[in-house]
Amino acid sequence: MLVYSLITSRYFSVLSRKAHEGALNTAKIDVAEARMKGEIGERERQGLTKQQISKIEADTSILETERKKDKAAAEASLTTKQTELDRDIQLAKIAAKRAAEARDAELQRDVETKRAHMELERLRATGVTQAMAAKETAKENTDANYYNLTKNADAELYRQQKEAEAQCEFRILASETMLCTDANRR
Repeated sequence: MLVYSLITSRYFSVLSRKAHEGALNTAKIDVAEARMKGEIGERERQGLTKQQISKIEADTSILETERKKDKAAAEASLTTKQTELDRDIQLAKIAAKRAAEARDAELQRDVETKRAHMELERLRATGVTQAMAAKETAKENTDANYYNLTKNADAELYRQQKEAEAQCEFRILASETMLCTDANRR
């Protein structure tokens, strides 16, 4: 019985060791599986964090680009309006100058007419024939001067208007080019 008891005791000891080893191995597997799940979960969280950061940065970049585009469009519009206002001011100055030149020419004609009339009166005293000839000559000279002054003023006005229009067109074209360049950069 002692042998049986030793065998049985040894059997139970081996069985106990087997159960213990099995439990130890199962525990090791459970620990490894828990570690794996923990590391996978950690990596997933890190990946989600990176994705969220990238999405926020992309949204921010898009908003910044839209703001820059809006700013460039507003600046181009301002430049265009400023150019148009400058052109209108130049045209108004040219028109005012033209009106002043026309008034000067008219006053000059009046002065020449009065001078001719005075000359006529003086010549009447010396002779009617000479006076009539002088009057006609003075009138023709006055008319010729008036015509020349008027045509010169008209030509200058036309030149200045065309120059102002050309400057306006150039500035508008430059503004549009700048707007297109800024839009292409984005």
